[in-house]
Amino acid sequence: MKIELKSVPLSSLVFSVYPIACFAIGIVYSIINAFYTTYATVSAMLTQVMLMSVAYMFMLVFASVIFMMIYNLLCSMGMKGIVLNVEDKQ
Repeated sequence: MKIELKSVPLSSLVFSVYPIACFAIGIVYSIINAFYTTYATVSAMLTQVMLMSVAYMFMLVFASVIFMMIYNLLCSMGMKGIVLNVEDKQ
C-alpha cells in the first residue's frame, strides 16, 4: 500500500510530542555540554542547563515549522508529496 504525505498541518507538529522530545534531547545535550564548562555554583550550572535546553527546543521546533511551511507551500504549487510504501505483515 502506498501512502502519500501531501499537506501536514502545522498545529499537528507544534501540539504533538515533538517539542517534548526536542526538549529531552536539549537536556541531554546541555548536560553533556555542562561538563566542559566551569561554573561558580551548582545553581548556575542548573540554570544554564535549563536555559540551553529550552533554547535548543525552540530552535529545533522553529526550524521544523519553517521547513514544514516550505514543504506545504511546495506541495500546494504542485510538487509530489513524500510517498511511503507500507507492507502488511501477517
